Amino acid sequence: MVPATLWTSLTFMVSLVTASPLNPDASALEKRDSSFLIGYRGVSAAEAQKYMKAGNFLTYDTSGGPTNRAVSTTQFNLLNKAWVPETADDGCTALWGNEFTSNRAAYLTSRGGSSFTTDNTLLFSLIKGVTDKSQLLIPAKLIQAGQVKFAVNCADITDTAAYGAIEALGAVDWYSWTNVKGDPQHVTT
Repeated sequence: MVPATLWTSLTFMVSLVTASPLNPDASALEKRDSSFLIGYRGVSAAEAQKYMKAGNFLTYDTSGGPTNRAVSTTQFNLLNKAWVPETADDGCTALWGNEFTSNRAAYLTSRGGSSFTTDNTLLFSLIKGVTDKSQLLIPAKLIQAGQVKFAVNCADITDTAAYGAIEALGAVDWYSWTNVKGDPQHVTT
């Protein structure tokens, strides 16, 4: 029997044109419903319900409802992004885990400069104890600030049509993204 876990695909909403609500010169008539895939994640039914309650947007606080801001592909490419290994270059300074936020902040600054912080940088890493998967961590403050909009598509794994539609989106190639600091970590299969 297949567990009743819900699966989501997280997609980052990007504008179809170079102007966006972040650009004060953007036209109110510009279409903003294009998106591209940034990753997949399995979630519980309760977590999927929170996303659906927020209008199918990734949120850490659904009380305010979803944000309606989109950004252009160019603006997305300018977002801070970094690969974060389990330990810093010295092999001793731990970077993973909530208790090592200050270490991670120092590491990000060493890779991207003072503008790379734990609040505004998308983090890529392997998953501790898992050799065949990597992860993208989206800082809560980046979402709460309303600067970007992450849409989610939820499908119960037992709903073959809906789950198949998500699977059809294909693989995500984080290694080809621009403006990613640090050394990419590759999964082993």
